[in-house]
Amino acid sequence: MAIEKYHPVAIINQGTDPFTWKPMDQMASEGSAGEVKSAEKIRYYEDDPKLLKAALSVKDKYKNGKVVEGTIGSADLWNNEVNRIQ
Repeated sequence: MAIEKYHPVAIINQGTDPFTWKPMDQMASEGSAGEVKSAEKIRYYEDDPKLLKAALSVKDKYKNGKVVEGTIGSADLWNNEVNRIQ
């Protein structure tokens, strides 16, 4: 809701702690992945070249985590195969 209201230029994801993450029941709501055929469609989103360049430029200076380049999957998956970024 905040994204729709404020239209941020970028969203910075600090990641998920696998020891505190609680999976959702994906069948719990109307229009969930279990009900909507389009939920199975793979989607690709283009990066913002300027934002990616800015993030990578501070990669060695950022100390509160890691700046990495890769493809994020919705199955609790991180893919470092840069050639798969479209």
